Amino acid sequence: MILTEGRTEAIRTAARGLVHAAGLLLADPMKATEESAEIFELYRRAAETGAAIRDAASLDVLLRLERDHLRPVAQSLRQYARRCHLQIVRCPWPPLQSDPNACAIVAGEGDTELELVAKEAGLRPNKPVAGQPAEQDLWRQVATAEILLIDLRESERDTVWPRACYAMGFALAISRVIFVITDCALELPFDVCVAPFDRSVEASLHSAASSLTAAMLQIPNDPRDQDLVGAAACYTLDVDPPADGWTRHTAQRLKERCSKFEVDPIAIRRAIDSHVGRPGGAYRTEISSFRPAYPDHDRRHCFHVLQFNRPDWVTQGVREACEPHVIYERGDTERDLQILDRIWNGIGRASLIVVDLTGVTSNVCLEFGVARILGRPLLLCHDRATWERTRLFPEIAQLSVELYSDKSELSEVVRSKLRSIRIV
Repeated sequence: MILTEGRTEAIRTAARGLVHAAGLLLADPMKATEESAEIFELYRRAAETGAAIRDAASLDVLLRLERDHLRPVAQSLRQYARRCHLQIVRCPWPPLQSDPNACAIVAGEGDTELELVAKEAGLRPNKPVAGQPAEQDLWRQVATAEILLIDLRESERDTVWPRACYAMGFALAISRVIFVITDCALELPFDVCVAPFDRSVEASLHSAASSLTAAMLQIPNDPRDQDLVGAAACYTLDVDPPADGWTRHTAQRLKERCSKFEVDPIAIRRAIDSHVGRPGGAYRTEISSFRPAYPDHDRRHCFHVLQFNRPDWVTQGVREACEPHVIYERGDTERDLQILDRIWNGIGRASLIVVDLTGVTSNVCLEFGVARILGRPLLLCHDRATWERTRLFPEIAQLSVELYSDKSELSEVVRSKLRSIRIV
């Protein structure tokens, strides 16, 4: 633990910041009934925690308050701040509750170093479970943690980065905090939504732990957009229509809550959970880091995930397979958005996502991780000339991959998938 005066002041500063953030959320005039009740309760918790921390007489008391109260309040405030980022997912694994004092770690040689940073910050690292499928166990580690720690070293760009970015995709899809430690901060291949900790500038364990603590207590400032909530409700009823007396009742209740002049995102999420949460249900809600998007039955989209320097015939092969019924997209075709926004929007509204694993790059794995949690239909493919299953990291090594040798074979692979999911 960081047993210093700096640590004491950091906790008290963070507590004041949380009370201020809760106050700003409380002051938002656009709130409905259940939404208001939620933020009033969160503000009360933040204020009481802040008062207790202000009056704490010892560092031991401060650390206990941080663990038992401050971090849980920050976790709840983050969820509330992103309450309109309501995403309907078809994840292959069950929902898991995150622990505000747990972290997931994905690293190579820096694994021990990140464990020391986590423990210095008072966090419990999630450990792999022997005998579990690798991909499901990675999901468990990320989903049950409130923050994901990843180590991106220049020397491990081709080995560790793809798996780390795959885990980052998981974390983005379910709105977990991400903390990146690196020695090449200016060369990261994507727009990370938090500033990475650059060990080449500051190698102190104390500094890394302090930055980690600050990251865990930050509250996003996302605008309230009730149209996103309405879209989630419409998509829910589209993919999971009522089939019996109970679901007809839950569907009607969801429609009633959506018809109100002031849409309540808290009430809508509870209504959606009631509708899709029955035993054996395929869908569930998650709060995502980015604005959700959904497929349009009148404008089908295929989102193509691939290495940036792949030859043009790869893009053409998938594009031609989509024509004329499906709109082809890739993450760098819209220039007016940040790259992660483009990825999320493209993946969200896709009726099919084609993931080209040739090269197994960090960018591809980041997008693949997001898509895997979202649950849209996926087609994994790879250039036959360079195919080696052993090059895939363990979490994806057992997944089915279609091979292609040229443009015509790739087009046929994509057409076959489109036919199998009844898009064409």
